[in-house]
Amino acid sequence: MRALFASGQLPETPSAAAVREEVLPSGAAVETIPVPQAAAESEPVKEAGSVPHHSYRIEVDCANCANLMEQAANKVPGIRHAAINFMMQEMKVEFEPDADPKEVMPRVRTACKKVEDDCEIYI
Repeated sequence: MRALFASGQLPETPSAAAVREEVLPSGAAVETIPVPQAAAESEPVKEAGSVPHHSYRIEVDCANCANLMEQAANKVPGIRHAAINFMMQEMKVEFEPDADPKEVMPRVRTACKKVEDDCEIYI
């Protein structure tokens, strides 16, 4: 495999409809299976009534505290779903369609401070 890349020539990519069989130098036959295109290449389709969502930077010391904050945030009225990525220090929030993020996020901050008093959510 290394020889293919060292020569500067990349093997051709099989099309989605074509499947071919290759023979290795050892004489064993290998079937090449087409790889579907990555989902990232296609653009997401936004619905007309899509749910508003935002990302907020947070400060939290441990993963367990982040989990407690996430649970507290999910209980706040106006939040459809909240998820915290401890490693990225980020909270992603999906709001209910009729909720105003400027009114809901101070309540989320208060709920999170009740379970972890030294955390911070930057609104």
